[in-house]
Amino acid sequence: MRKTFLIFVTLLLINNVSAQTEAKIGLKIGVHYSGFTDGGEIVLADSFDFHAGLISEILLSDKFALQPELLFSQKKGQDGTKIGDQRKFYFVSERNYIDLPFNLKYLFSDKFHVEIGPQFSFLLSDKNTITPSSSDSYPDSELIINGFDFSANLGINFNPTEKIILQLRLNHGFSKVVETFDSKNSMISLSLGYFIF
Repeated sequence: MRKTFLIFVTLLLINNVSAQTEAKIGLKIGVHYSGFTDGGEIVLADSFDFHAGLISEILLSDKFALQPELLFSQKKGQDGTKIGDQRKFYFVSERNYIDLPFNLKYLFSDKFHVEIGPQFSFLLSDKNTITPSSSDSYPDSELIINGFDFSANLGINFNPTEKIILQLRLNHGFSKVVETFDSKNSMISLSLGYFIF
C-alpha cells in the first residue's frame, strides 16, 4: 500500500509541477554494476544489470533543478558470514525494485550538472541462493529480505542537447538488504535519458 501510494504521489508531482513550471519529462534507460557493502567492505556481484523508467527535470531557478525519477531496477549482491578471514556461508541475492530517486541538481552550465539526493526503493521480487562452504546447514528461516531500501545518490550529468541527458551516478544504501547480514546496496550506474516533452 505504501509503495503504491508513493508511486502515485511521484507521478502526480511530476504531472502537476510540469504543468505549472518549466519542466521536462522523458524516458531513461541504463546499466549498472551493483553489489553489497558489508561493514565498509565492498562485495560486488560479478554482473551488470539494467534499469529503465521515467525521468523529469523541474527547473527551480537559474542554478537549481529537481530531478524526480520512477525506475524499474535489477540489483544483485553476494555476502556471507565470516569465521576469521574466511566466509563460511555465501548467499547470492537477485532482486527487482521500483526506485524513486529525488535528486537536487546544481547547474554549472547548460551542459554540465551535479546531482545529490535521497532514493526510496521498494522490492518487487527476489531470488536468493545459499551456498554453504562446509557440511553445516544454513538456517533458511534467518534469510529475511527487507521490502524497503533507503539510499543516497551522487552523480554528474552531461546534456549534449536539450533533449538528451547522460548520467554517471553512485548510489549507497543505508538500509540492511538482509536482516541476517550487515549488507547494504551499493551501485554505480551509467544512464541515457531522452526528454519527450
